[in-house]
Amino acid sequence: MLKISNLLATIQNNLILNNLNLEIEPGKLHIIMGPNGSGKSTLARILASDPEVKITSGSIFFGNKDITKLNPEEKFNLGIFVAFQNPTEVPGVNFASFLRLAYNKKFNANLSPIAFKKIAEEKLCQVGLLPNFLDRNLNDGLSGGEKKKGEILQLLLFNPKFAILDEIDSGLDIDSTKKIFKIISSLKDMGIVVITHNVGILSYLNPDFVHQMQNGAIIKSAGAEIITRIKNEGYGK
Repeated sequence: MLKISNLLATIQNNLILNNLNLEIEPGKLHIIMGPNGSGKSTLARILASDPEVKITSGSIFFGNKDITKLNPEEKFNLGIFVAFQNPTEVPGVNFASFLRLAYNKKFNANLSPIAFKKIAEEKLCQVGLLPNFLDRNLNDGLSGGEKKKGEILQLLLFNPKFAILDEIDSGLDIDSTKKIFKIISSLKDMGIVVITHNVGILSYLNPDFVHQMQNGAIIKSAGAEIITRIKNEGYGK
C-alpha cells in the first residue's frame, strides 16, 4: 500500500529524516515510537505535503503511484489521511461547512447542509462529541481533546485507505482514549500508523508491527516486545 524508500528530508537545511524506510500493507496497524526529535512528526508532515519539509532524496509510493511530490489535495483524493499532533486553528471557518465541502469533493457528492448533518451526527456520536460541535470554527478555541476527537471525526467521515495519526491520544482523558482507540481497532481494512509516546498503548491496541525511530531513521521493527522494552529500559539502550 504505502512504501517509503531511502527517504532523506530537511527542515531549514537541517537533516531530520535520514534514510528512512517503511512499508505499510492494507489492514495492518503499525506503531512508531521514539525519543523527542527523532523525526516521527516530520514523517507525518511529509505525508501531508508540508512545504517546510524538503525531501532531498528517496521516494514514497502509494500502490503503484509515486506520490513523493504530490500536493495535499492529490494525496487526500487518493485516500491518504493525516491527523496532526497539533491541529491548526482556523478562525472564521465553520467546521460543518469545511467538512461538508471536503466530503462532497472526496466522494463526488452534492449533499445539502441538512443531508450532510445527518451523516456527520452519527460519526459525532461514535467519537463522543455533541451535535453543536459542528457549529464551531475549525479547531478554534477547542481543547486539546476536542481537537483530537475532531481529527477522528474526519477519519470516520472520509474513510481513507491509509491514515497516519500523530499522538492522537494526547490531550484525551482516559474514557476518551479508550473510545478513540476502540474506533482505530475497528478499522480493519485501513492501513494505519499511530505515532505515540504512550508506553501503555498495548492496553488499547494490538499492533501488527512496532517501529522504533532514532536520529531520523527506523532502527528497529518487530512486535509489541519493542514497547515492553522501551517501557522497562527507555530509549537509551
